[in-house]
Amino acid sequence: MRYILEKPKLSILVASYNIENYIAEALDSLLNQKYKNIEIIVVDDGSTDGTRDILKQYEERWKIKLIFKENGGTSTTRNECLKHFTGDFVVFMDGDDVIDPDSYSENIKYLIDDPELDMVEFPIMFAWTTSRAEVNKIKPYITSSRKEIYELYLQQQLTFSMCDKIFRRSALKNLKFLEGVLYEDVNSNEQVIGNIKKIRLSDKGLYYYRRTSNSNITRKMTYQKMHDYFYTTLRFLNKAQNQEVDNVLLYKYLSRWLRLEDFLLYDELDEDQQNSLIELTGLVPVSKFELLRQILSAKISYRKFSALWSFSNGSLSKAIQISNPKKTIDIVNDSEITNEDENSENEKDEILNPDIETQQ
Repeated sequence: MRYILEKPKLSILVASYNIENYIAEALDSLLNQKYKNIEIIVVDDGSTDGTRDILKQYEERWKIKLIFKENGGTSTTRNECLKHFTGDFVVFMDGDDVIDPDSYSENIKYLIDDPELDMVEFPIMFAWTTSRAEVNKIKPYITSSRKEIYELYLQQQLTFSMCDKIFRRSALKNLKFLEGVLYEDVNSNEQVIGNIKKIRLSDKGLYYYRRTSNSNITRKMTYQKMHDYFYTTLRFLNKAQNQEVDNVLLYKYLSRWLRLEDFLLYDELDEDQQNSLIELTGLVPVSKFELLRQILSAKISYRKFSALWSFSNGSLSKAIQISNPKKTIDIVNDSEITNEDENSENEKDEILNPDIETQQ
């Protein structure tokens, strides 16, 4: 008699909130997956439209675990999902997205075949229902270097989405999504990196991310959004710096990351809100919005940038001394930089290209 070993279970954790027009399409794309040993857990975050009725229909017809909770935000919904999954491998999905039928089958095999592998990322198409649809093209790659992992994020080879990845169960140990904070996926990736030994970038499969009016990326900029934007990303960059990631790479990343339209709100904030952002980011008070404008237009030098910006996890007493670590620069008075080691600075400015285009 032949015994066929059952394939490892894949848990699919779905967050749902007021998506009556999309949830059926999302669940159908999961039920049509070629990888069959799955459990689908849907946590609904207090929907007030017809989403719950649709979910109940799927619960009755298919083996879907359905959990209803009071509205608390995406992070509380995902944290609730984490309490209930039983699989060997885990994926996340937003209830208004869809995924190709072979995405999980093509990529879970890497995790099954290699017990040292903790995470596989596969392609994602952002804003797939709009004219600005764009696929995050992936070049297959494997690494067990934590420094390289951070560099892949900064080079945008790895995305901060939690939905285009398959995780080994152990990679999510002690994971808790930050509640009450936007851009929580940045912090979640930061937590996961601490648990993983090895990752793989795969060019197989495709996750379709839908941009809706509820998406962070399409909402109007607010103080809270700006605050959380800085908070989550600077935390991540601080961890990257601790791994001795090239500071030129950090600078390039921020040059793309800071978008002019996101900071036009700054002058509309009250004094307490402005001071809060200054304290959070390490911006020199006398520079304020002007510093952001200069960075965006690439008019600020690499050395001056490094002196003004702090990645020291909230400590304003430290500024990165990239160009000349032995030289002390007065970040409070925004003093002029001497001509010492001028050739070194010119070389770096050439590398960085003063005509950097900002991310649209």
